[in-house]
Amino acid sequence: MRLTQKLFTPQPYALFRKAFAGHEFSLLEIGCGNHGASLAKFYLPQCRYFGLDRNARYNNSQEDFALMDKYYEQDLEHNTLDTINHSFDALLLSHVIEHVASGNIFLSNIYKISKPGTRVYIEFPGIRSLNMPSAVDTFAFCDDPTHVRIYTIAELANILLPQGFVIHRAGRLISWSALLKLPFWLCINGMRMLLGKKIISRGLWQICGVTEYVYAEYMPDRQRDSLYFPT
Repeated sequence: MRLTQKLFTPQPYALFRKAFAGHEFSLLEIGCGNHGASLAKFYLPQCRYFGLDRNARYNNSQEDFALMDKYYEQDLEHNTLDTINHSFDALLLSHVIEHVASGNIFLSNIYKISKPGTRVYIEFPGIRSLNMPSAVDTFAFCDDPTHVRIYTIAELANILLPQGFVIHRAGRLISWSALLKLPFWLCINGMRMLLGKKIISRGLWQICGVTEYVYAEYMPDRQRDSLYFPT
């Protein structure tokens, strides 16, 4: 793989690529708008792509649907995932849970669509987003009226751990590729500020530590007894 492609690969795809090492695997993207299928197949051509969203028309084309093995149209509010009769090798939730007030309910049930070794990646705006300035394309959490709940890394980890997930990585997302573009966006936003216009948020999420993530693996058979002292 070319160095430039490795450098500019978004983190979830890079983690899945490493986990599955070129082997075919099934990927369910929960919140598959914005051409999720096309992006996934570009970075992970070996994946079998499944999509789930509440609105099939949200920035998806016929080409996107042609790349999907199956599409599930479901609302995540109060969803316990009982109607998905399938388990997947990877689950991707990128900037989805902040739009769901009851996200803890469906996240508490993702073991139902997982199997031993399933990797799950969750990306979301963290508490820092509450302090960011308003910007074009959303920078401050409340720029987007469909943002309804702030989640934290600890909260998500504490939902995943009792289900049998092991947390491999978690923290604030900093993108090296976005850092390389920083001088360009500083110039653009500097000029916009001088003209009294809103700054453009593109690229700033991955630089300012606004985005947070949790990356975990489903390991339900892991022995936990050894973690405790006998009584």
